[in-house]
Amino acid sequence: MAIIPQQKLFGWEEIEELGDLERLKLVIEHMPDEGLMRRLEKERGPGRDDYPVRGMWNAVLAVDGKAIKTQARPLNVKVSLPRGALRYRM
Repeated sequence: MAIIPQQKLFGWEEIEELGDLERLKLVIEHMPDEGLMRRLEKERGPGRDDYPVRGMWNAVLAVDGKAIKTQARPLNVKVSLPRGALRYRM
């Protein structure tokens, strides 16, 4: 039986040595997300664009999964206030 050595496409060591911004640049440049971006932009339609789809997607790519879960957790908290608690009182 012949032994065929497997070639590496890249070494993880090379990526780990990069800084955070260089790694983010690699992810953004090589992520096959053009179809997703077009679909999201089409569904959004015209109107205000305070938070552009591509900019928000790049922000999601910039943070890791733990950071997203940590930031999203407060959004799931339901606040229960007594009726009339926010009325202005003199």
